[in-house]
Amino acid sequence: MRKFALLLFLFLSVSFTSTNAEEIQYKGKVSGDQTIVRDEKGTTVGKISIGTEVIIKSYNETLVKLAHPESDLFIDAHAIEIVEETITPGNVATIGKVKTNSIYKLYKEPSPGSSIIFRGSMEYIFQVGKIVNGYYEIQFAGTAVYLSVEEAKAIFDDEYAFDVIENDLPIYEWKNGGLVHKGTLAQNTAWKIERDIAKYHIIRIGSKEYYVPLVGTFPSNKKPSVAIPKSAKYPLTLFTERQTPVFSKDGRPLGQLNKESLIHIKGIEGRQAIINFYGKDARIFFNHLIHTSAIQPKQSFSHLETGFYLQAFAAMYPEFTELKIIGKSVEGRDIYAIKLGKGKKEILMDGSLHAREHMTTNVILEMLDTYSALYLNNS
Repeated sequence: MRKFALLLFLFLSVSFTSTNAEEIQYKGKVSGDQTIVRDEKGTTVGKISIGTEVIIKSYNETLVKLAHPESDLFIDAHAIEIVEETITPGNVATIGKVKTNSIYKLYKEPSPGSSIIFRGSMEYIFQVGKIVNGYYEIQFAGTAVYLSVEEAKAIFDDEYAFDVIENDLPIYEWKNGGLVHKGTLAQNTAWKIERDIAKYHIIRIGSKEYYVPLVGTFPSNKKPSVAIPKSAKYPLTLFTERQTPVFSKDGRPLGQLNKESLIHIKGIEGRQAIINFYGKDARIFFNHLIHTSAIQPKQSFSHLETGFYLQAFAAMYPEFTELKIIGKSVEGRDIYAIKLGKGKKEILMDGSLHAREHMTTNVILEMLDTYSALYLNNS
C-alpha cells in the first residue's frame, strides 16, 4: 500500500518540461526491453517493445509522459532515448471508439506478421482513425499503430446504423427458443439498428427481427433506408439450391443466403430474381434457385402472369429449358413457347388459344411445374 501511495504522489507532484500539443515536442526511442507503461494512477496498462519510436509530450529526470490522445501514459526516463525535436499535428480525425480485450497487441503495420510494439494488459478505450484490412488504426504515443478487430469491440452509443467490417458476418433469426443461422452480411455494407441487446444488434424488417453480432461491426455515419417487404404482384416462392450470393442492383455484394432458404420473388430482371434482403432491394441469380409446387393450378392466370412464370422457370433451369417468343396475337401480345427437356422425341402441347378454354393455361403451367421438378431430380 505504501509503494502505491508513494508512486501516486510521485506522479502528481513532479514537474515536467512540456510543450503544447501542436508545437515542438520530442521524438524518442524505447531502449529498454518490454518497458512497463503506466497510466496517471500508476496502474500498469502494458509493456512497450524495445526500439519503438514514440512522441514525448513532456519529461523530467524520472518520468516521460507520452503524447497519447486518450489519457496520460508514462514510462521510466531511463528506458527511453530522446532522439530529436519534432513538430506533431493537432487532433487526428476519428470515426469512433473501441474497447480492447483485457489482453491485446498493437502492431506496427495492419498485418499479423508485423512487429508487435505494445502488449496491453488491461481493457483500454481507443479512438479509431480508420479500419484497414481487419485492423483498427489508432494513435499510440503519437504514432499510428494497428489493433486487430478480433481484440476489441466497437462502442455504440446512440448510433443509427452499423457498418460490417468483417467478411461474411452471420445473421440469425430467433426461432423455437434459439438463434437460427440465416445467412451472412457482406463487408462494407451498412444496416439500420432497431436496438442492441447483449452481444447483438437487432434489425427489424416488418414484423420480424434478426440478430447480428456486435463483434464484426462498427458505428456508421450512413443512414441506410429500410425497404419493408411488400406483396409481390405475382406470388412466387422458391428455395436456394446452395449457398447463394446476394447483391445490390448495381452489383455490390450484400451477403449470402443459406442453402434451402425460403425466397419470395418480387420481380424478374433477365436471369436475376428481385428479392428483399433484410430491408434492402437486392438481386440473386435464378439458377441458384429451385422450386416445389410453385404453381397454384386452381387460380386464374392473366397473360402477364403467365409470362412471368414462364420467364421464371426458364431463368431457373437454363440447362433444360428454352423460352422463345414466336409471334404476336392480334391484340399485340407476345406468344410464348417454352421447351422442356433434352430428349430426342418431341411432344407439342398448346394452351390459351380460345377465350373459354382458360383451363388449358393452368394445365400447361402445372405440367411445367411438375415435369421440371422431376427433370431436376432425374425422376
